[in-house]
Amino acid sequence: MEFKLLVGTTEVQAFPGAYIHSELFNYTSGNFAVPIYGSIADASSYFFLSDKEDFVSVLPGFKLEVYANTNYQAWSYTVDNFNGTDVKFSVSTPANTFSSCKLYFKWVQI
Repeated sequence: MEFKLLVGTTEVQAFPGAYIHSELFNYTSGNFAVPIYGSIADASSYFFLSDKEDFVSVLPGFKLEVYANTNYQAWSYTVDNFNGTDVKFSVSTPANTFSSCKLYFKWVQI
């Protein structure tokens, strides 16, 4: 069964489109992933994410743009999985620059 939400006139998945992974979120062994459900203008107010990512994972149909400053300033890198059929993992290059992000589903920012 597939669950979707209506965002404006666009249906989006009712689960996160991306995850931020960091060694700093490590509770035992391995990484802890923080879900990204939509665009974030200030990562410091979202699970204390600011400048803490080591890699990201983006689900099929989504694209994540990461910015080094808040309010989508100073683009850092993009992980595009619009046409993917599996989760796309990407090492953050450069790492620890996540201050804001835009998340897209099928070319629509959410």
